[in-house]
Amino acid sequence: MKHRISILLCAVLALLCLASASADSPYYITVDLANQIVTVYKNGSDQEHIVRQMICSAGSKETPTMLGTYTMVEKQDSNERKEWYRIGSGYVKWATRIKWGTMFHSIPYNSKRSSYNSQMAAKMGEPYSNGCIRLWTEDAWWIATHVPPGTKVRIYDDADRDEALRDLLLHVTFSIDDGSYEQFLRGMYTLRLWSWGDRVKSLQGRLNMLGYACGEPDGEFGRDTEDAVKAFQAQNGLEQDGTVPEAVWNALFNVNAVPAPVTDGTYGLHVYALQQDLQALGSYSGPLNATYDAGTAAALRDYVSRYMPGTESLPSPRLLNEIHVRAALADADAKAPAAEAPTMAVTALATELLEQPDAMSVMLSSLSKGTAVQVLEDLGQYLRVRAGGRMGYLDAGAVELQATAPTQVAVSQETAQLYHIEGGSVTAAGEAHMGDTFRLIDTGEQFYIIDADGQSLWISKGDAEPVIEEEA
Repeated sequence: MKHRISILLCAVLALLCLASASADSPYYITVDLANQIVTVYKNGSDQEHIVRQMICSAGSKETPTMLGTYTMVEKQDSNERKEWYRIGSGYVKWATRIKWGTMFHSIPYNSKRSSYNSQMAAKMGEPYSNGCIRLWTEDAWWIATHVPPGTKVRIYDDADRDEALRDLLLHVTFSIDDGSYEQFLRGMYTLRLWSWGDRVKSLQGRLNMLGYACGEPDGEFGRDTEDAVKAFQAQNGLEQDGTVPEAVWNALFNVNAVPAPVTDGTYGLHVYALQQDLQALGSYSGPLNATYDAGTAAALRDYVSRYMPGTESLPSPRLLNEIHVRAALADADAKAPAAEAPTMAVTALATELLEQPDAMSVMLSSLSKGTAVQVLEDLGQYLRVRAGGRMGYLDAGAVELQATAPTQVAVSQETAQLYHIEGGSVTAAGEAHMGDTFRLIDTGEQFYIIDADGQSLWISKGDAEPVIEEEA
């Protein structure tokens, strides 16, 4: 009898200890097997209490993960919750026991000297394990070092499939340290070293556009991208930590974002805009290569010495802005032909805009099909025209013009970037999609200038086609 009472007391004490441990843990974990998602809550169990969410790879059909609600037990091996834990003939990192043989741990490693198993890494987001919950190493570390024994873990398989959330988590783990869960769902999670995906690619494109070179956009946030972000942060008065939370993202895509200082070899659309401005002002005849090379520097010095005496010709943001304003005023003057000048459109595949009415003259640009031109004078064999803000001559016999110019452009790609150019700087201004149409304001050499909800924006000719409205 005494023996039975002793056993009963031990059992009661064990339950009390377990309940105490559970009460002491602020965390609650769910493992959604239908979506292969692990969610960690703190001090609650609804969306506003999510502190971490990650993709996983749970048990396969042949070796399923156990269902139910469990209380995480204490370590049963001294190597649990440490960097290396041996399983079979290999290793995993940061193994944390849930119950019996089921654990959270990293993707398996063949040895401590090898990288993780790439075949198993490719299966993240799919049920492929032997019953444990495989995580990326950083996520396994977080659970091992933050979530104590006694934490409740609910494992279930009856959720609806959420492909959008799965796709997001396949790219990045949510952490409350990087912003709110609502921001995360909107895609505005913090980008940092080793992030990857389409948002990183957009980030890289924008950095390059502003002159903060980070290499060809590949969607992988490496050291070059981190250095470029730090350089942008330094120029724009932001903390130089190399990460991109929502505030830094918004600063990057703001019309007032400060571009990189222009020095020898600087590449970016802000240099492209400078070359266009100097060309419009008659001081530059070189290629529009978006590179601040010797020719561009010489053109800037030439213009400043002739028209802005006493001004230093260093390519500062203030000087570039002044150049841009002067070019805009010159362009406005050029866009004021006689009222009776007819507007037409080039219908040949391509033709040359010449500096003089002579076949041997310098070619100013190549005009593609659909380019809007304004005929200023008919010289017989040649027409003097304005095209994209530039004056020149077209061989009237080599092209066929039609009296109705394009009034719209239609987006011809699945997705097209729109740009805003102001003050010598170029900023992204949103996206357009195939079939979207915009009123055509003007046509440049490589861009159409369009009216997008009252804004004058630019779109690449490679992303849109001119549209000539048919008469009723």
